[in-house]
Amino acid sequence: MPRPRKYSVEEVLNFTVKDIQGPDWCTPIASPYNPDDPEKVEKDLKVEREAHEELVRDNGRPCYPIELGLDIFKHPGQYKDLFEYWQGESGIGETTERWVFFLQLKRWKLFRQFQQRNRHYFVFHNRFPEFQQQVLERRRRQGLDGDV
Repeated sequence: MPRPRKYSVEEVLNFTVKDIQGPDWCTPIASPYNPDDPEKVEKDLKVEREAHEELVRDNGRPCYPIELGLDIFKHPGQYKDLFEYWQGESGIGETTERWVFFLQLKRWKLFRQFQQRNRHYFVFHNRFPEFQQQVLERRRRQGLDGDV
């Protein structure tokens, strides 16, 4: 196996970006992001439809009617604040600004895991009635009526 060539300090100091990157054919060129690219729009629609369906199946409440489609992002009207909130979510992975139901679903799943852990703890320790009472008291303090 041939040994790699050793470079002098002077040669290293004179390297250019081109020398480090290698030939043109191996430098990837990314196309500029175009949110209106038909493939991106179709992917966003598919992701949002699937996330909406799963959210509803899991008894989540979508933050806006899915019937409004993706055009709602160009003219959000009364949903502007909701979109800004969900689009500000971070740490959930690769998303686009149109993946509102996707982000809502991810947050819903995290909440449901938290809820199940708490319920399991109180049931396991025979303290579920105490847990229910704490929830009812908290709801009353917040002005929320109804059963848990």
